[in-house]
Amino acid sequence: MEFLAAYRDFFTFDKLWLVIAIIAFLVKIFTKEYVSLCIGIAGLITFAFAETILDHKFFYQIVTFIVASIFLSFLAQPYAIRKNEERRQKQAMEKNVPFFQKTGKVIEKIDNMAPSGKILVEGSTMKARSATGITHEIDEEVRVVDHDRDILIVI
Repeated sequence: MEFLAAYRDFFTFDKLWLVIAIIAFLVKIFTKEYVSLCIGIAGLITFAFAETILDHKFFYQIVTFIVASIFLSFLAQPYAIRKNEERRQKQAMEKNVPFFQKTGKVIEKIDNMAPSGKILVEGSTMKARSATGITHEIDEEVRVVDHDRDILIVI
């Protein structure tokens, strides 16, 4: 029993938050979920507070962990949505638009104000709009940077 008594002081509830943080960070490494990242950071925050401010009071540690998790989840949500949208657009560009990053020649003046414009890219005639809003004249070289359904966005 002396063996367990020696480690009783080392393994406290304060260390539990550190273990939770490590597990959450490992989950984040192997998944795309941002919630586990928030839980990991909340675990680190709770661990730091448990060792200093909360003075080993388990109820306050749980409250700190829950509040920090919820707060961080609300902070991470816009970031997660933006990153998922960027990833989705990148995948769509790679799979659905064979002309992505290709250079083409303007065959009909591209003017976003008077929705007009066509380009010739790799032998195909496609509708086009300017990404920056500037007008592209006939025979000008442009590069495809995005698409909106069947309309290519060029610069």
